[in-house]
Amino acid sequence: MNKNNFWNKIVFIIKGRRVKLPTVKTPSVKAPEMANIDTPKIGALKLPRFAGFNLKGKTSAIIFGSILASTALLSLAIYFSIAGVVQAPMFPEAGVYDVAGTQQLGFVELTVGEEVKDQTQTLQVNIGGSIISDLTFKDMNVGADSGVSYAIVLDNTDGTGAKILCENLTLKNIIAPSLRFNSSTAYNLYVSSTVADGFSITPTLNSDPVDYRFGSDRGALSVPEASGSDVDRIVVSTGSSTSTVGNITFENIRSKNPIDIQDISCSNVTIKDLIIGDGTGIDSASFVLSSTVKTRSLSSVGNTERNISVK
Repeated sequence: MNKNNFWNKIVFIIKGRRVKLPTVKTPSVKAPEMANIDTPKIGALKLPRFAGFNLKGKTSAIIFGSILASTALLSLAIYFSIAGVVQAPMFPEAGVYDVAGTQQLGFVELTVGEEVKDQTQTLQVNIGGSIISDLTFKDMNVGADSGVSYAIVLDNTDGTGAKILCENLTLKNIIAPSLRFNSSTAYNLYVSSTVADGFSITPTLNSDPVDYRFGSDRGALSVPEASGSDVDRIVVSTGSSTSTVGNITFENIRSKNPIDIQDISCSNVTIKDLIIGDGTGIDSASFVLSSTVKTRSLSSVGNTERNISVK
């Protein structure tokens, strides 16, 4: 961290909330030179006396009492100011989490986030420009009756061409109305043991995909596993900067809204044991792996079409 900015950016975590203290500069004031003046001596000067009021021998007690009173007032002021602060979410609670920003501050684990502006129960992890060893979402219920187009989203946010680079992307044992997989590359692509209300698996066989390998996790941020919680949606966004992740896993997820995946470049994409169906019939595919997905190798084994409607 830049030492010149250290005192200007002191951050306290109070009840999970980041509070930046203002920087106060003390003015440089030179003490005025005093003229050499001989002060007259005044002998036998005494404080005036008032009937029933005597400070003799009580000066120390008065000073000590004043300090205690000042401390109590300051403590109360700080308490009531903190009591009015809304507690920030802690991962994996619903909230927006800035991975790159957390790394730049020198932290090794993702912890504190910010509230979601649209007031939905969204778990959003912004990973643009960061390095992460693992992202795992497991044993979760996602989706909402209204206000949510997609329950699970992996993409960039502005069409800049930024990608999520990963060694392994795994989707396993997921139930959802539909799945759309577009604008991505996979060196190896596996789809197996999946049941859908219509399939459209038409990736383009191409030599462009790269076999990515996640090297040392030195400098990579540790993101705790998100599991056992209910949220409206899960968003993993790389924004306008390419990010690098070792493994991305979605497992045992039940969703009442569609899944949208794009802007991914992985060595291995494994899709296994999914149940996908929106009730429109097998002639209108609920599972779409489009031609904008490029792969060197495709394996599609044991998949079944069936009229399914996930609500």
